[in-house]
Amino acid sequence: MKKNNFIILLLLIVCISTFAQSQFTVTYSRTKANWGIDDIQVLKYKEGVSSFEFYQKKETVKTDFYETKLGFKKFISNYNINSKEIIEQNELENGTLLLAQWKQNIEWKILDETKIVNGYTVQKATTQSYNYPKDSSSNFGIATAWFTTEIPVSIGPYRYHGLPGLILELSFERYGATYKATNIDFDTPVVIPEIKKGIKVSKIQSIHPYDIDKKWLRQQANGKENQSDDKKPWWQIWN
Repeated sequence: MKKNNFIILLLLIVCISTFAQSQFTVTYSRTKANWGIDDIQVLKYKEGVSSFEFYQKKETVKTDFYETKLGFKKFISNYNINSKEIIEQNELENGTLLLAQWKQNIEWKILDETKIVNGYTVQKATTQSYNYPKDSSSNFGIATAWFTTEIPVSIGPYRYHGLPGLILELSFERYGATYKATNIDFDTPVVIPEIKKGIKVSKIQSIHPYDIDKKWLRQQANGKENQSDDKKPWWQIWN
């Protein structure tokens, strides 16, 4: 029995080691019917680093009951599994680049519930969403992720990482769209973009770039020194 357990453990270590050196691309559908959201987002992975590329064009979407104005959003978010660091480059509609870096600190609650997503057995996990303060009416509420240990890489879409397997589905209690993996490509070579350029901003500024004080942003773009913290709006100094 002990010998069999040792073999199973050895196979698990080999499997995880193999994935640590692998590469793949996950395609997610992003949907929210009553907002008219229906697009594709991409997560890339190679040798311990993931890169989530998000793009939403500016448009007015009409549904049966609503007319929704979607704003321009574009960012690349790179996550290093070993250091748990996120480096993110956000592009504004006028082409201005922002650069932020922070530690991934999401606390997950892993539950026993399982189901099948895209042919993989996935397990449920929940956490408090981070997009706005918890007591804000705009907070997405509880985020629910479904991850698979069949792909033991702790990454996921839309800045949600840290589970013991790839997140194949991500949804929110309110407001946020649902991400669901529709394809995983293990064959196409992956290139992780190197992020270096941009005006340095905080985590919350990168998550909500259009809340940044425009005067302060122009000063940074022109190379002037930062304002002191006591002159900045709360969203600039809260990290």
